[in-house]
Amino acid sequence: MFVSVIAVVFLVSIFVSNFQKDHSFDNELTIIVNDDLRLKSDISSTPHERSIGLSKYNTLMPEESMLFVFNEKGLYSFWMRNMKFPIDIIWLDENKKIVSIKHNADPIDYPQTYSPEKDSLYVLETVAGFTAENNILIGDQLMW
Repeated sequence: MFVSVIAVVFLVSIFVSNFQKDHSFDNELTIIVNDDLRLKSDISSTPHERSIGLSKYNTLMPEESMLFVFNEKGLYSFWMRNMKFPIDIIWLDENKKIVSIKHNADPIDYPQTYSPEKDSLYVLETVAGFTAENNILIGDQLMW
């Protein structure tokens, strides 16, 4: 019995330590926000990937994000269906310049949708508070 308890404790500790590690993104990209700030980003570029988005994660670390890539510019709306944590939503134009920001989109607001003020080609989702904490503003340019 004692050996069984030790084995269970060991397996639970492995699970918890693996869960706490950074996400293993399928399509990873580094986004340069400014000279001192970089984000590890998962890329969603197909309709199926975009429909799931960050809802497949239970958490997001401050240095992690998801980049949605569209085929053409448009006014892309987002909602918080199946999300487990609040996020900032950042819309970017074809030059990777920020055209709109939704601060602290919260899952409790579902089915409310959030839309940009201008057409975008990319949308970046980060942890809630990221834009305020890092002084990210409309007009800022990102790179990848």
